[in-house]
Amino acid sequence: MLMGIIFAAIGLFMVGVAQDDGGMSWLFPLLFTPIGLLLLGQGLTVFGRSLDADIRPGQVRMVRRFMGRPLYRRQADIRSPEQIRLVLSMTSTVNGQLTEYFRVEVSAAGRTLVLAEGIAGRAAAEKIRQDIIGVVCHDLTSELIT
Repeated sequence: MLMGIIFAAIGLFMVGVAQDDGGMSWLFPLLFTPIGLLLLGQGLTVFGRSLDADIRPGQVRMVRRFMGRPLYRRQADIRSPEQIRLVLSMTSTVNGQLTEYFRVEVSAAGRTLVLAEGIAGRAAAEKIRQDIIGVVCHDLTSELIT
């Protein structure tokens, strides 16, 4: 977001300069302003997006929000643990160290619901997946009988 603000500010400042000078001075605002606005928009999207998941035995619900306002809601019934899977969403290399980021998805009734995202490392993602399976596939009848 900071880079977007800087680029957009430079571009808008250069509009005033280009009006006075003309010619090639228009190149800077035409390049910097759209790039700055694009970076700013992407930053707002990253920081303003959220995902809420409600996981219960046999059912999952999720709400995608932007700046606190719900964009859409999805829910699905879960019949088996095979419906819950890990998906590699991104990889990052910093100082030669590779980090994989995963998300946990549920496939049901022809839809795909994201229950968790941005999980760093396969081990952490698998642990979250197993925790979700433990809740979704929990059978309450065995507890009621005993």
